[in-house]
Amino acid sequence: MAQNPSSSLLIQLTKLVDIACFDEYTTKIVETTLDRISKQLIGCNGGIPTNLEDIQSEFKNKLENTIENSSEMIDYNSIMFRRGQSDDKEKVRKILGGFDPSQSEAWKRIEELYGQKVKQPPLLEIINMICNHVGLHVSRHARRRKAVLIKWIHDNWKDIGQYLDYFVVDGDNVRQIKPLQSK
Repeated sequence: MAQNPSSSLLIQLTKLVDIACFDEYTTKIVETTLDRISKQLIGCNGGIPTNLEDIQSEFKNKLENTIENSSEMIDYNSIMFRRGQSDDKEKVRKILGGFDPSQSEAWKRIEELYGQKVKQPPLLEIINMICNHVGLHVSRHARRRKAVLIKWIHDNWKDIGQYLDYFVVDGDNVRQIKPLQSK
């Protein structure tokens, strides 16, 4: 089955964009190619431009040369793994700064109310509802990591702690049992 030229180009662009994060020259190739394709698509009123195959061929050659040249310098799989894990772990470690969630008074109260195995999503749901009421914002890392969320709760305890008993958690489900009111 012949592959649609635009879907083949999309696959190649996706590969190149992944690599572009690590190589300034590759980023320029992506920008130039996307600019040319955009201009062609605008000129064709939604149809496939007649010279798309030429652009695709030129792009493919540049991509292959870039991948060939960068493969000696870059272990693509290890970079993607490291980028997704190590950097995030390092940021979380810095944010926590020695904070031990299990020793926090906030965590102990959360365990009393919702149990030791309360998951991050229902806890975040509760915190978001409380934040909407009191006008606070949960950081990106607190929304993504339970330990950081517990630290955030600990740090904002005076503003939010009083509202935790307004909610019940049953597995992944949260139920509000009292309306949020200022105390």
